Formats: sequence, C-alpha cells, structure tokens
Amino acid sequence: MSLLELSGVVKSFVGVEKPVLRGVNLRLEAGEMAAIVGPSGSGKSTLLNIIGTLESPDSGSVLLDGTSLTGLDARALARVRSQKLGMIFQLHHLLPQCTVLENVLIPTLAEGPAQRKEPTEARAKRLLGRVGLSDRFAHRPGQLSGGERQRVAVVRALLNEPKLLLADEPTGALDQDSATNLTDLLIELNKEEGVALLVITHSPELASRLGKTYRLHEGVLV
Repeated sequence: MSLLELSGVVKSFVGVEKPVLRGVNLRLEAGEMAAIVGPSGSGKSTLLNIIGTLESPDSGSVLLDGTSLTGLDARALARVRSQKLGMIFQLHHLLPQCTVLENVLIPTLAEGPAQRKEPTEARAKRLLGRVGLSDRFAHRPGQLSGGERQRVAVVRALLNEPKLLLADEPTGALDQDSATNLTDLLIELNKEEGVALLVITHSPELASRLGKTYRLHEGVLV
C-alpha cells in the first residue's frame, strides 16, 4: 500500500471558469522523493494544500498511510497533520518573539502528550544540531540569516516524526548558495529520517535532484 494515493481529485473556485484541478492522480511510496512543477497559477499550491488537509477536494479521494481523508472532521484532520505530516513553506512563518528552540517546539503545544521514539526537546536539539544550529537555540528569528530561518522551519516540520514532508517553494526566497544547501539538507534528511518528500518548485535544479518529477498541466499531473 502506498503512503499517499490521490485518485480523480477535482477542485474548483468560485469565479474561475475551469476547475483548477481536473482529476489528479498521484501515488507516493514511503520514503520516496518527488517534485511537482508547473507555471504559476496552475494549481500546485492548491494540490499541496489538499494533500496537507488545509483544503478539501470537490471530488476524488485522498488516502494517507491507509486512511481516507475524505469526510474527516476538523479535529481528525488536525490529528493527521500533527501525526503524519510536516509542512514547509516559502516563508518560514517563525514567531519573531520566540527563540529558535521555542519555535521548533510549537507543534507539540497543540497535540498534548504523545508516544514518541525520542523525547521531544531532545529531538529538537538533536535536529537543530544536525542542521548546523546547535549554537542558535536562544536566538530569535531576527538574528538569523534567511537560510538559517528556513532550516529552523525544516526542523519544526520534522519534530513530530512525520511520514510525509510537504514543501511549497522551500528555496524560493533564498539566494543560490542557501537554496543549494537547503536542497542538500532535505535530501539528506529524507535518507536519515526515512520521511517521504513532496516538493513544489520552480527550480529545475531542485526538481532534478528528487528522482521523480511531475508537471501539473491543465489541471492534471503528467
């Protein structure tokens, strides 16, 4: 059974003549990496939001780790996001008043006690050290570079041991060197953590390194 399986996913918006997604099919295995490319406005972010349970499809099915996401209530969807998914965006969305360590630990505030392989704070510190930020625990986002802030966002997304990491233009706001370093990091963490990786990107360099590339064209993946 695939980790992620989409079948016939359709999504429309009021005021838009054609459906943004017109029957998307996608299958991603555990630990697999893939990129989704396509022009701006083609529906890439909408598709990622549906997979990330932030939006619902008009029709079609989405299965994640054997669970159908169709028809789940808000509480159940929040549980899926907490336990199965990690999300990285183009902008890091760190809280400026919180330290690096506090920002990383934010996902634990909503879920309450959970059985984890590793104590949460210990995992946060280990992962921050893994991405080269062991001397930044007490820093605030304004004291970090853009690449450092995005690395904090990656660690936050990985904190709850997700099975699938979703990234929406994760290198889009970074300079070339920082973008290359972040790409290296995501690929290394895919192997080390065993987490599947699905990335939306305009970067041919990033897409070419993920092993499999889909293009969203006229509402379908090809």
